Amino acid sequence: MGTLLFVGICLALIHRGQVVVAAHLFAIILITTFFLLLVTQFPEETGLIYLMLIPVIVIATLDRVRASVAYVLGIVGAIAFYTAVTPTFTPLDFAFFALVLLSISLTVWLIVVDHRRAIQQTVLLAQESRQKTDLLQHRAYQLQHSAQIGQRAGHTTNLPQLLTETARLIKETFKFYHVSILLVENNNQSLRLRAVAGQEKLLQTEHPYLLPVDDHSIIGWVAAHQTARISDNVTADPHYLAEPLLPETRSEMALPLLARGQLLGVIDVQSRRTWAFQEEDVAFLQIAANQLAVGIDNTRLLAQAEATLRETQALYQFNTLLASSLDVGEITRRASRAIAQDLEACRCIMLTWQREQPAVTVQVGFEQGTGAEAKAGFFWDTAVYRFQDYPEIERLLTSGETAVYQLDSQNSIPEQRILNTYHAATCLAVPLRRGTNSTGLVWLFRDSAQPPFHAEEIQLAQAMANQTAVALANAQLTSDA
Repeated sequence: MGTLLFVGICLALIHRGQVVVAAHLFAIILITTFFLLLVTQFPEETGLIYLMLIPVIVIATLDRVRASVAYVLGIVGAIAFYTAVTPTFTPLDFAFFALVLLSISLTVWLIVVDHRRAIQQTVLLAQESRQKTDLLQHRAYQLQHSAQIGQRAGHTTNLPQLLTETARLIKETFKFYHVSILLVENNNQSLRLRAVAGQEKLLQTEHPYLLPVDDHSIIGWVAAHQTARISDNVTADPHYLAEPLLPETRSEMALPLLARGQLLGVIDVQSRRTWAFQEEDVAFLQIAANQLAVGIDNTRLLAQAEATLRETQALYQFNTLLASSLDVGEITRRASRAIAQDLEACRCIMLTWQREQPAVTVQVGFEQGTGAEAKAGFFWDTAVYRFQDYPEIERLLTSGETAVYQLDSQNSIPEQRILNTYHAATCLAVPLRRGTNSTGLVWLFRDSAQPPFHAEEIQLAQAMANQTAVALANAQLTSDA
């Protein structure tokens, strides 16, 4: 009955996962049982003594070698007591038993230690293999997304979409806290935030997010030196510029976007952990940065090619329009209307200059608009602008330069009077030149709801003004003949 109870308790412990506790209970009861049988009922059955080695082997295997040492010492003490009280087991028998016990125990211990060392080595190898497999899978995942960036860069012509998707892919692939993409502007004097993945509020501010190209920020430093920079601990980096919307940044890395030797912008990534950037991550990010730079460059080249094509088509149509008439007045009217429409000006005024006169005279004007009360069509004006009152006009005519004037209530230069007269916020003044001689001016106006004239528009206005001057000269020669 006791045996069944003992077995039941051991099985219950094993079922609950307490195998070591069950082993110790088994060893203690087994040694105690053998010793009591040896002392009380079978004093001459010395074979029971050697059966006490079984618990030693069990404990050494299932628990620790040190735990089995305690059992060896307990067995030696019990047999020493048995030797002292029983004449049938002599000291020589005890010495022989102790030698056998120690020999078997030592052998078991060595086997167990070697076996456990082999198991540990196998576990370490398995963990290392798993880590390498995970690393390879992670690198394959990163490479796949880098390829996606390259694929998008090679196929899309939508620059904002390319920048946004690239920032998102980098954040998702590398699990960064925040990713920003900034592009240069103002002749490489500043960087403007164009896309983010993380803190979207940076793009939702009232004014554009701008950073100067200087050493006062990590991003500015990278743009100024055109080389990558890693800050493993931003609190110790003198170039780090804290951003209130990114309070959890602990490390930062910025990479320049370079194409054909020119700086296009900077990719900036931030992490919540210090020392977060591994060598392999930097390599993959550099690949992504290079692919993005190529994509940005290709997109801009395509946009420039399309703009050049549109400009060529516009000039061809403009030249055809002017060449179909030899009437000076008609050419002036056609030119003012076409220039205003092609350059989206609210007004275009044509002024002529006779070299013997120190003034220009308005010949014709064309205005257009989209408002409910906006005028559309030609208006006649015979205003005369004398050089003594408007010296800037004489300078433009003699130099052949163009000029852009912005409405400024704090400025009292004469050109401000022109802007006020025609109710405009911006004026582009372009000389009518045939060769090196100026024959007049074109004034193009935009109101406050329209953007200022950009470089491509100014270039187109110059070309159209030159064609107008040639057409007017040809018409005048034909009329004189």
